[in-house]
Amino acid sequence: MRFHVASFPAAVLTIAVLVGALSAQGVPKTALPAELRIACDTIAALLRSLPSETVKQSVGSVQNPVTHGPVPWCRVEARGDMRALPAGTQPGTALVRNLGWRQDAWEASAADFATSAGVVRDTVFCIIGAMWNGDQGGRARGQPAHAYYVNVDCRIDTRRALAAARQPAPGDTGRVSVIMKRVRPGTPAPSSSPRAARDTTPTPAPADSVTKRPVRTPHLPSKERVLGPFTWRDSQVYCVLTETWLGRDTTISALRVIDAHNAVLYQESYGAVAGATGLDAQLGVRPALLEARDGTALMLQEYSEPSAPMGGVSRKLLAWKDGQIRPLSPALTVYGEFVDLPKGDTPNTVRLLPGNLMPIRVWAYSFWVLVSLEIRLTAFAAGDAEPLRPNVQIDTLSGLAIFPISDPVLSSAQYREQVQQVMLYRSASGSAGEAVQVRRTSEIQYGPAYGRVRLDRDRRGLSVSVEVGIVRLRVTIDGRTGFVEQSDFAAVGLSVAG
Repeated sequence: MRFHVASFPAAVLTIAVLVGALSAQGVPKTALPAELRIACDTIAALLRSLPSETVKQSVGSVQNPVTHGPVPWCRVEARGDMRALPAGTQPGTALVRNLGWRQDAWEASAADFATSAGVVRDTVFCIIGAMWNGDQGGRARGQPAHAYYVNVDCRIDTRRALAAARQPAPGDTGRVSVIMKRVRPGTPAPSSSPRAARDTTPTPAPADSVTKRPVRTPHLPSKERVLGPFTWRDSQVYCVLTETWLGRDTTISALRVIDAHNAVLYQESYGAVAGATGLDAQLGVRPALLEARDGTALMLQEYSEPSAPMGGVSRKLLAWKDGQIRPLSPALTVYGEFVDLPKGDTPNTVRLLPGNLMPIRVWAYSFWVLVSLEIRLTAFAAGDAEPLRPNVQIDTLSGLAIFPISDPVLSSAQYREQVQQVMLYRSASGSAGEAVQVRRTSEIQYGPAYGRVRLDRDRRGLSVSVEVGIVRLRVTIDGRTGFVEQSDFAAVGLSVAG
């Protein structure tokens, strides 16, 4: 499944056309969040002390391609002479060292005459790119010998900001937590008889599921909602969701999978945090039976509110193993979106794509990339440690994964330089290439992207995220085809969003 922007109308391909993109005009510096403004001011001050000959700051916003809301950013650019730096010092690494902020190892890269790094300060995430020249040229194309150029783009990392916002302030007694005891997924059913599946009268949470607190906890009303039936392995099963509410807010506080005789096959409990007028967070769950070529699984799609852009949705797959229903893996998350699956052959079912593939769109900050996961139910039942596995096309020359892309975020031509030079590489990984001029009127086609994909399990083992790292992007500039690195994305008309 290959995607080429060349198949789009010509108007979409021209970087002179604005597609949901950069709006640097009309965004005053005071409109930036305080932490973002402080971060960029700090970076500018440190760049001046390197010393740099010129330091330029700019601000703007881009449109989030999912929520369509504005995402503010700030940029710091610096130019200087390598000979003014201490011997052996590179401008990008010097800035990272002087900042002392936490580094994102996934964003770190280096090449001849260039470095790239990602740093985080509280809720602010910055990409630091640097390039320079030596005696006989280098990466700072169009600049004199020994010149360097540093570009820093910063934005609020909404995922970290959300996590920080959810932390209660020290000594805050305005909130009372009602914490449901976490039941390990797949725990055997309790020996006591389960509650009748279709009894939907309001009932409190079981006494043994509420952690004792030194403060008095409010009574939160709850009721049970039954979904199904789902025909699974020639039997009918139901999902029983326990709904808890406060004011207008409702959340799912527990889930059970039962058979037609009310026997509990699987159970899981969640937490609820109550404020003065409502719940701090709300969770929704939508179950569906997942059809695969080698069996069926129960898919729980979970929705969290509030949530960061590109987040808030996860999927958990339940399958039979050793006579019990168990999760294939921790909840599957992505910085992007899950592609809707086609309907299955029976009610309440969806179907994987041929090859047992689940398509996922991952947001790479300048465009979407398509990744597919292979769901291996038979391997899971046999004890295989990798029941979920990325399924991507591999470039035989570079060994990199090939990602179809879509919806590139393009910058407005009026805010780009009249002429810029980029290095157009001949392959996805080699060093051979040539300098190519990009003009405001240049027509550029994008895709596919080349990089790496991995499944990254969080430290607590509660989730697995699909992570994509882009190495190079294939482009065609005024009829000349090659590959560019992320340091040249802005020069070829790509902006950053999300």
